[in-house]
Amino acid sequence: MYTKSDVVIGELNGQLVGKMEMRQAILEIKKAQTFRLPAEQIDIQAISEQVGDSMIQIEIAQPKSPIKWVPNEAAEGTVGIVVPPLDFTIR
Repeated sequence: MYTKSDVVIGELNGQLVGKMEMRQAILEIKKAQTFRLPAEQIDIQAISEQVGDSMIQIEIAQPKSPIKWVPNEAAEGTVGIVVPPLDFTIR
């Protein structure tokens, strides 16, 4: 999947995520950069125990408000911005 949108939402069902976990698959989402999420990190078994079989949404978005500490720290030379910040949510 590749998009130039500010928000990317991928949706998978629990059964598919379970199969991906068994095969040690890695979910790859491409925006300006590529994001890789090992399926085992989703832990579909724990989710299924809480809510039953369900859909999993993975959202990657540009933050609605800028992160304030980064420019100050960068000006002091203690950190550098490698990539723009992102909000990453799994629900």
